[in-house]
Amino acid sequence: MFEYTFTADGSTPWYRAGMNEVHLSGDDTWGGGTLSLEKQRGGAAVPMLDSGVAVTYTTDFDDVFALGSGEIFRLTLNGSTSPNLILGIGGNSSKE
Repeated sequence: MFEYTFTADGSTPWYRAGMNEVHLSGDDTWGGGTLSLEKQRGGAAVPMLDSGVAVTYTTDFDDVFALGSGEIFRLTLNGSTSPNLILGIGGNSSKE
């Protein structure tokens, strides 16, 4: 499992899903921001959708997502003020 801490707006490194499921969690100080799950398509970041709606978080979470093996993804925090948001990224994922 990887751990990543946001102390300002920005994005995690890209990760590659190693299995069909990726475990994501986040907690601590959000600073009023929104965290978005994104996937890589054609070299660009696009929103990850669940039933046609972009996957976003504004409070602590612990989720499992079905991603295709080899799917490339990252998380991006926007609109925060002095966050200390700690993410856990698991499910046999690797950094790109």
